[in-house]
Amino acid sequence: MPLFARMLFFVGLFLLGACVAPRKAETTLAVKRGEFLGLGAALTESYVVTSQEKTKDGGVTVESLIAHAVSGRIIHVEKLQGLKAGVAESLIRDRLALIDSIYDPHRDPYFSVLTTKTFCPRQFQPLKRVEQSAGKPIPIRVLFANDRLTYGSCTQEQAAYRVIVAMLVCDHGAFIFENFVPAPNFAEAEIGVASQLRCP
Repeated sequence: MPLFARMLFFVGLFLLGACVAPRKAETTLAVKRGEFLGLGAALTESYVVTSQEKTKDGGVTVESLIAHAVSGRIIHVEKLQGLKAGVAESLIRDRLALIDSIYDPHRDPYFSVLTTKTFCPRQFQPLKRVEQSAGKPIPIRVLFANDRLTYGSCTQEQAAYRVIVAMLVCDHGAFIFENFVPAPNFAEAEIGVASQLRCP
């Protein structure tokens, strides 16, 4: 490859890196301060935003953000804005009921002489808590999730993560905060992050 072509190649790589690097640094700094879509969180490590979306339906705006830490922790935040009075509380009640229903004993969808009901063993049942932050209740569920970040893991083999789900109603909206922690790294102190969430 001629010298000029090599120089042009490296200059192009440098310019591409210069355009991409500052944005990544800004994103990392924004998350170091502990704000996800305006929601304040007391973080113990830095996160890099890997996905962010915003959609609007009528007067309601839904924003979603996913951030990863080097330790393998993943944070997912959903922000709902423009909700009418009482709707945010209703949405949170419905979401909690949906999560809790995953763990209710239920009939199997097939006929079998061996089992008639499926249930999740006690050690995999959700831990339920309600914390307070600035006078606002924060319902919290601590669950097990699989490697696809889906709730409802009921065996040790499936339980890749412990996930802390917290929900907070703020002015004209609500936040749903999910903190996925690799199961071997989970400690009770992880719940403290969710209990210290702050409205914008």
